[in-house]
Amino acid sequence: MKKYFNLIAIIIISLNIFTHCKKDKIDDNQNTAPISSMKELQVPSGFDFSTMREIDFTASIEDDMFGNNKYKIELFDKFPSEGTSPRVVVIASKNQNASVKARISRAVKNVFVVVNYPNGIRDMRTVSIEGDKVNFTFKKMGRPQRKTQINPNGCTGCTVTLNNFSNYNGNFWGNEIICISGTFTGGFNIGGNVQVRICPGANVNFSYFNANNNASLEINAGATLTTGNINFNGNTSAFRNWSNNVTITSNFSPNGKVYNEGILNINGQFNCNSGSEIVNYGEINTTSDININHKFLNHGKVASGNTIHFNSSSNVQNYCSMTANNNFHFNGILENCSYMRCNNEMYVNSSTTITLYDGAMIKGGTGNTYFNKVIQAYGSTSSIVIPGPLTINSSGGIAGNVELCATNIVANNGAIVAPASIGCNNFIPTSPCNPEGFGTPSIVDSDGDGVPDNIDEYPNDPLRAYNLYFPSQNGFNTLAFEDLWPAYGDFDFNDLVIHNRMHFVLNANMGAVELFYTYKVVAIGASQRNAFGIQFDNLLPSAIQSVDGQLLSGFTSIAPNGTENGQSKAVVIIFDNAFSALPNPGTPFVNTVPNQTFVAPIERVVTINFSSPIPIANIGDWNPFTIVNQNRGREVHLPGFQPTDLANTTLFGTIDDNTGASGFLNYTSKTGLPWAIEIPDIWKYPIEKEDIVGVYQQFAPWAQSGGVQYPLWYVDNGNNVVTSKIYNP
Repeated sequence: MKKYFNLIAIIIISLNIFTHCKKDKIDDNQNTAPISSMKELQVPSGFDFSTMREIDFTASIEDDMFGNNKYKIELFDKFPSEGTSPRVVVIASKNQNASVKARISRAVKNVFVVVNYPNGIRDMRTVSIEGDKVNFTFKKMGRPQRKTQINPNGCTGCTVTLNNFSNYNGNFWGNEIICISGTFTGGFNIGGNVQVRICPGANVNFSYFNANNNASLEINAGATLTTGNINFNGNTSAFRNWSNNVTITSNFSPNGKVYNEGILNINGQFNCNSGSEIVNYGEINTTSDININHKFLNHGKVASGNTIHFNSSSNVQNYCSMTANNNFHFNGILENCSYMRCNNEMYVNSSTTITLYDGAMIKGGTGNTYFNKVIQAYGSTSSIVIPGPLTINSSGGIAGNVELCATNIVANNGAIVAPASIGCNNFIPTSPCNPEGFGTPSIVDSDGDGVPDNIDEYPNDPLRAYNLYFPSQNGFNTLAFEDLWPAYGDFDFNDLVIHNRMHFVLNANMGAVELFYTYKVVAIGASQRNAFGIQFDNLLPSAIQSVDGQLLSGFTSIAPNGTENGQSKAVVIIFDNAFSALPNPGTPFVNTVPNQTFVAPIERVVTINFSSPIPIANIGDWNPFTIVNQNRGREVHLPGFQPTDLANTTLFGTIDDNTGASGFLNYTSKTGLPWAIEIPDIWKYPIEKEDIVGVYQQFAPWAQSGGVQYPLWYVDNGNNVVTSKIYNP
């Protein structure tokens, strides 16, 4: 038996667990013989016509930021925007992992994982699907200290090679690539597109190095460089470092570009002059001041042995760590997205513009701090921590999502613009970029169910905690039936068309408390009074306490709890006559023939209450079916699904049906064709008597390829649907 909607298996674990969905590339040279009708299809043995596939999702957690509090980890097969819902959810805390199953679109190659922290922070990552598996390890937030990129140039293309030279003095002025290997001492004057490359393993000591416009020095990983007098004079000169063993024994005052992915130690000042552009992914350490006069982009660590001067022409973006052993002097533009700290005095001068983003932190020292400009913050709450005396002058203050933690404040008419506040209640976790963090997480659980309010969708109800939807909170999928089984019909798949959605309400232990089944009958391309029901293949009838909202006229026998009598599994009849859900306006069919009266579908809800909470994995296998013309034994299911106990099995294998034959799925024909299909979206179905093959032109190659080609055959991309043959009211 094939299982239906292994709907969002959810399990409890303990924690340390996220590219846009792309369409399959179709090989236009992969030809499939053209066919004109469904009956001509030749499909692979066992193909079930499903537009979805099942994957294994394994989540592992490497974080103890919130102790044993629960996180919610969601897996999406579409970008997590408003209206989309996860395909699978894992509730987790630290030091354990879990494997669950999820059904996603066949077209999806990458998924989105959203981690919901107990304090309400959401973190999204993209993960590739490898085969039928998604393996995801979640680690605490924080940018790495160093990228794993290597020098793309390496030591290649050399026009001059210097190997084991002593006391070398070189002057190069045009289009040379000079590679240094072995042990080297000496110096260079270069310009005019000259590149000096220090090769891996080289040990170099420059007595001087002067680079003019269009000249560059590159230090490869594994090289060692010690240099004293080093000058990058032109704005187009470049210093690029991938090595962890670079020491400049005096001041470094570049006018050009500095790109650092290694460890750069400066025994003196780092003067980033007005023509310079600094990009750091590694570490820059100085024994003295850092003077920034132009662009400085930091994704790594920057540490000054004295003071960092953010001068008036500076433009700094900090995504990791910037620290000063003495003071901060702010005069230019600063965007801080991570961690900054000084140990003594801090001056926020009137000429500066400081913006904080998403839980950033600035920490002052024990000396005086002066605010002469308003610091603005956006995103999740940032913190400004001032241990020493703080003076907020009339032009200074804080605004936006920021908390100021200071106990010795002299306020001279400074501004505190809500939601900014004074206090020490914020929480910022430690990370590779922020080694100290701030505060402790404030976790509230109002209903005492063990789920923090920030991830509890029912924070005041101890019996409920989470919602789970299929296909999404506001969307629908489509079930489409042919009702002449066991004989072939016309394959327009509009005899009964239903849009439906499932909404499970779960408790803190991931047990389903109730199910809201929302549906709309949108088309009836038949004169027969067809019924519709759902069999829950893993549930006994006693698992259901009550059912509300069914449309029943009495042709089926219903137990007091709302399930159908005579069944060993839980079967819920949603309606027993499609015309009671979508009235016939006097035409032979409803909403399948153009220019006939359109009947607006009515959205209805059937509520199923469970006798006791049921693990969601046990409910996941649900099996929808139609009963043809109120003939109770004549059921039509999706390919591969089991009949109910009340099905007339003597019809199996008759006329065109091949149910029970070796190698064939239930409810498929002798050539493997279905009488029902499911589409994970609102589907525009064919008009009366139009074979689906002639309407959706990618359907046939999709089916004949076993679902490999054109997995989004049902989506109108502008050239794959004969729009005159689909029903539009």
